[in-house]
Amino acid sequence: MKTIIPILILVFAFETTSYSQCSNPDAGEDFAICGSTTTISVENATTGYWTAMYTDNPCAINIHPDITATETNITISGFPSSHMIINVVLHDDSGPCTDTVQIEFVEIPEAHAGDDQEVCGTCFYSEAVSSGGYGYWDTGSMCWVDFPDEFLTYFCCPSYGDHEFIWIEENESMISPLICSSSDTVIITTYRMPTANIITETNTTVYGLTFENLIAEYPGNGIIGYWVIDHPAAYFGDDFSYETSVTVPYYGSYEIYWHEENGPFSLSAECSDDSNPIVMHFVDPIYSDIKTHEKDDIVIFPNPASNYILINSDEDITDIAIYDINGRLVKECNIKNNAVYVSELENGMYFIEFRTNDMHKFCTFVKD
Repeated sequence: MKTIIPILILVFAFETTSYSQCSNPDAGEDFAICGSTTTISVENATTGYWTAMYTDNPCAINIHPDITATETNITISGFPSSHMIINVVLHDDSGPCTDTVQIEFVEIPEAHAGDDQEVCGTCFYSEAVSSGGYGYWDTGSMCWVDFPDEFLTYFCCPSYGDHEFIWIEENESMISPLICSSSDTVIITTYRMPTANIITETNTTVYGLTFENLIAEYPGNGIIGYWVIDHPAAYFGDDFSYETSVTVPYYGSYEIYWHEENGPFSLSAECSDDSNPIVMHFVDPIYSDIKTHEKDDIVIFPNPASNYILINSDEDITDIAIYDINGRLVKECNIKNNAVYVSELENGMYFIEFRTNDMHKFCTFVKD
């Protein structure tokens, strides 16, 4: 027994000396980081070096410096996907001892909500661009979103004006609760679609060359409106006032409409509206005292007429004459079956003279 004990002690001492050469390096806990650069460090290693490996793309890893055990910077060049996991090994120079830490680099998505827009109406499409990650809209308002987690979607807002929308994109770590995100804000300005309408009745007869009471509906705040007439020499008291006068150069029939626009010039075509045109008949005042019989004992219909007019009268009408508003005779004929064909006449207002056995009577009609 005395010879065996020293041998055992020597063996035990040898083994103890062999393992004591390692400083038991600790590379730290596995972790995830947003972006492509991080710094790792240890406290209980004095000398050593780091190595890193990513099997799919080993050349994408740069370690600076690679000989300092206490602290080192790690940078990856680009993301083959939204996640990149590498194994970083700490080697201890004092012995064959290593420790490995797993690092996940999570790509920070680049959110792009699109350019600011000016639109007509309260509903519109988004113009965001996705970078491939999960995304969703934060409206921060009462606006309705068709699909909140789609970058191209449809919005409707309850009011006009500026509306702010935030597009958020996220990439989530696979080894930790870390979420890497970015956001971008877009402002959408909405404008009311105009609805142009003229209050003055169509087929109004004006005795003279000026009509003083041309009226359209009030367009509303911020909406521009102006009058248009189908003769370059005619003019309005105020082109941009919804209540104005109109003066024409000659007697005759004229077509007038009211145009409205809203928003900036870029929307002038899209965010505009034209009223239905009205026809105004300007007549020489010398005809203002002519007694007409549209609501008396002579009735003509249809009025306006395109092809013919029918005459309903208790009197025996033998023939008729038709004059334009300047008093020129344009048609004269006998009546057959109470019908008078007017398709060959130009559009406008006319006077029709009915000749009976006892007297002559006048009515007016419009050819369209």
